[in-house]
Amino acid sequence: VLAVTAAKGIRLPDADIRTTIKLHCWRKFSRPSMLQHIEAGKRTEIDALNGALVREGQKLGIATPYNQAVVALLKGREQASTRDHQDRAPDYEALEAGAQGTEPPPV
Repeated sequence: VLAVTAAKGIRLPDADIRTTIKLHCWRKFSRPSMLQHIEAGKRTEIDALNGALVREGQKLGIATPYNQAVVALLKGREQASTRDHQDRAPDYEALEAGAQGTEPPPV
């Protein structure tokens, strides 16, 4: 990330961004939006975030192997999660057949 931002001439306002990020992660729990999307069977913003960094790195001739790996892994997980959620569609015929002849629960 830092190599790409430097090559693009982007000056970050925080001279020690690595330390700032590490401290933030230790001090505050957060449930990342991508995790929330995966758990809901939705597509994530991986292409717009890490994918954009990978594309910029490729244009500049800068290797971004960690981000490439994150994109590949998350896209695979995204596909599996989407498929899992699609597979969980209710089988209404089976539910109806199972309900036939049963007593309703007491009120």
